Amino acid sequence: MTSYMFDGAFGEAEIDLVANTPGAVAVNHYLTGPYATSSFLPDAAHARGLACVLNYERAPGALVGATRADGQAIGQQALAAIEAGCPRNKSVAIYFSVDVDTGATTCDSGFQGVRDVVSGQFQVRCYAPQNVLEHLANSGLVDGRQWLAASTYGRAYNPGSSNVGMVQSHDINGNWINTPVPNTDINTLTTSLAGIAAWGTGVNVPILDATDLANIFAQDLAAIRQALTLSGDNMTIVQNGQADNDNAFSIMNGRLVAIAAAVGAVQSSINSVSTAVAAVNAVVQNTSTTVGKLGADHATEMSNQAQMLANQATILAIVSALPTSGWQPSDAEIAELGQALAANTHVEIDNAALAAAVRHDFADSLAVDQPAPTPPAGP
Repeated sequence: MTSYMFDGAFGEAEIDLVANTPGAVAVNHYLTGPYATSSFLPDAAHARGLACVLNYERAPGALVGATRADGQAIGQQALAAIEAGCPRNKSVAIYFSVDVDTGATTCDSGFQGVRDVVSGQFQVRCYAPQNVLEHLANSGLVDGRQWLAASTYGRAYNPGSSNVGMVQSHDINGNWINTPVPNTDINTLTTSLAGIAAWGTGVNVPILDATDLANIFAQDLAAIRQALTLSGDNMTIVQNGQADNDNAFSIMNGRLVAIAAAVGAVQSSINSVSTAVAAVNAVVQNTSTTVGKLGADHATEMSNQAQMLANQATILAIVSALPTSGWQPSDAEIAELGQALAANTHVEIDNAALAAAVRHDFADSLAVDQPAPTPPAGP
């Protein structure tokens, strides 16, 4: 479907009709002049899904014969009239009008002045007859595709020129067409909506010229150089850090070796202590055994002494029972006496020798009334 831009409409009724017209994609907005407040306003256009073409036309022939200074003043007026929120990144164009029949070169100085002021923020384009349009475009005084005025002034008319982006009241073949919306002119786009650099196309991408590219390249080059410098510094830091890491590793390795040696020494000491503890335990065990044996021996000795006392008492009893004279003990009595003496003295008794001693001497030497011998004291 062919796309159209409508200009010159007034009021809400016309813009609603434009919005409902098949192929309508944009409307015109006068920045200055008698139609500045009554033409379609950007907010109203955007609210209805329409892009907005910015147009400067304080007077139809303001740029004809204008000086460069005049063009700079016109550029300042245009910039001052643009609503807040409009991109100033050269993605939007301002179309400066030459709506009169004039020579192709009569606007050169004026457009040069406009460029001095505007080109850093907006594209500079023209609304003009074909002869002026082609000359400005081919001379580099305007950017991109232009807006071809409806009036031919009897000259050749070529809407299909590569310098034309939209044509007023004609189709792309140069045939006249009537507008379907009262109080407006219909303009046929010969390029895309983005190609006419309208505000609000949804594709307002910044346009970069050679100066912009040079500036960006210079900034990027400076950034690259700075990055390389930082990279070199970082490499030095990394190298120094590596050296520090190597030194730290060496120190840590030495500490680990020392720790391993200390652990070995501690283990050796533990082994020595274990050996000593085992030896002490053996001594303690032996001592305990010895103490136990001594205890047992002591108990035995005490028992022996008690037995000796008991035997002595038995001997005394036997001796006390002997007659004072004329007594001859029997063999049984001698054996009993020998057994008692053997138990008391722990010496084997020869009963025959004992009998001889007793029978001949013992009765006379031991009296019944003699006091009993005192038992030896215990250990």
